[in-house]
Amino acid sequence: MKAILDKYLNANEITSPFLDKLKFMAYNAIKILLYKLYFRSNYKKYIIFKCNLMHCLYVLGRYEKDHMDYLKYLINDNKSGTIFDIGANSGLYTRHFLKVTNEKTKIIAIDPDVYCYGYTKNRFQDNNRVQVYHLALFDRNHKDISFFIPQIFSCLPEPSGASLFHNNQGDRQVKVDVKTLDSFHANDVIFIKLDVEGAEVEVIKGGLETIKKCRPILQVEAGGAGYDHKFNGICKLAESINYRVFKLKNDNLEEIKDYKNCKDMNIYLLPGIEKIT
Repeated sequence: MKAILDKYLNANEITSPFLDKLKFMAYNAIKILLYKLYFRSNYKKYIIFKCNLMHCLYVLGRYEKDHMDYLKYLINDNKSGTIFDIGANSGLYTRHFLKVTNEKTKIIAIDPDVYCYGYTKNRFQDNNRVQVYHLALFDRNHKDISFFIPQIFSCLPEPSGASLFHNNQGDRQVKVDVKTLDSFHANDVIFIKLDVEGAEVEVIKGGLETIKKCRPILQVEAGGAGYDHKFNGICKLAESINYRVFKLKNDNLEEIKDYKNCKDMNIYLLPGIEKIT
């Protein structure tokens, strides 16, 4: 839906705070109408519809196209191993990982929302390269942790913004088990995609043993609420384990030197030359 609005509001040609706000309001108004009137507030049916729509946009090349296209350069299809899709949502990145990697590469998709998990599980149930888990990742293992799903305008659940951190009054609260990345005991990790809405530093800390051992590339979505705090924490942690921070610009990676002035949503953490022991 957002991609359609981008097209008709000429978002690629005209940009302004007013236009961005107008798009945001129009996009959410459409979602609320669908949720309330068509789906009659049935969260499961709404999520299935939204996931299917996102996969349609992917097929049309309208979902994070620049980043999707660049993955084939970041992930060498001659190299086998394990890829983690943390915060898998509808499984779009899992689908793309299957496309750009060889048959020996395994994808572990993780999502804490029960319906996003169910959708992704059903979609890849016949593919033995994909394992799907109903979990949240963090810096410790624990059962039944509170997990918060934001409600847009206090009425529309939005699982893509769900977090282990309670941000707004009226968030929908559910319980979910949390694990660390290290608890998977993976010895051949080549890539980690991370979209965890504020828990980036904690998830990385919970996977330091794996990251130091395997030295994978990380793609991290660091935008949203509290961006500056999250971004600085990610960059400092990356430096401490000899990783460098990049953004995608004009189809190439550009190293980020000035953390304070970077507002890119997706950043990439690449290992330095020296291996951490």
